[in-house]
Amino acid sequence: MAEWLCSGLQSRGRRFDSDPSLQSTFLSPGGGIGRRYGLKIRCPKGRAGSSPAPGTTISHSRRYVQNLKRYGFEGFIIFLGILLSFYIEELRVTSNKIDTKNKLVADLSQSLTNDLNQIIS
Repeated sequence: MAEWLCSGLQSRGRRFDSDPSLQSTFLSPGGGIGRRYGLKIRCPKGRAGSSPAPGTTISHSRRYVQNLKRYGFEGFIIFLGILLSFYIEELRVTSNKIDTKNKLVADLSQSLTNDLNQIIS
């Protein structure tokens, strides 16, 4: 007879369990019992792969170099961003000064033309 339980259809009959002495009780560094050990693809040289296995530590000098590369690059990008913003602000201020100067020269030219017309007439 079968019945529905939380995880799906389950048989109420007796299950086959192997002898406890045949089961591995090895605990991995991550706390597991290693029952999925056979499902993992192992590297031929015994390395863990791109995601280190639980219990694997990275040396302090290697971690320092990794952090230095990461944070150094981020700091450099931030520095370049700030430098670029100062450069753009300087271009904007210079452009505003040139526009103001051109307007003043145009107004002066118009005033001189009006004054000369008044003198001649």
